[in-house]
Amino acid sequence: MLGMHDFLPVVLTAVCWKFYKDIKEFSSEKKEDDTSSVDLSGKGMKAALTTIIIADVSMSLDNVIAITAIARDNKILLILGIGFAILIMAVFATAIVKLLIKFKWLSYFGLAFLIYLSGTMTYDGWLQLAPFIA
Repeated sequence: MLGMHDFLPVVLTAVCWKFYKDIKEFSSEKKEDDTSSVDLSGKGMKAALTTIIIADVSMSLDNVIAITAIARDNKILLILGIGFAILIMAVFATAIVKLLIKFKWLSYFGLAFLIYLSGTMTYDGWLQLAPFIA
């Protein structure tokens, strides 16, 4: 039976492709001089943030499931848990973006890890689906 774990590798592969295009676009931007700072309001930054948000949402579904399992019937605990998870993701996403701007090589390292993770998830999903297809 197809489930979320079968669909997420496809989403992660699309995020990898978009992330690669964003890195390529960001790396190809020429600085006017060596002392100029990076423009954080540009199109590249917005695209990178959009990619990170999509990745956060697609990869955080397990956090929501864990929070609902822990909260059970307690609605206050559920709301506080999801709100805290969103806050943590937002804070760390901002910190990660700042690191990626400062150290551009980390973007390629992160992309390589995402490609590895996507490939592993796709392969494992195929192994789970293969008995049903054949």
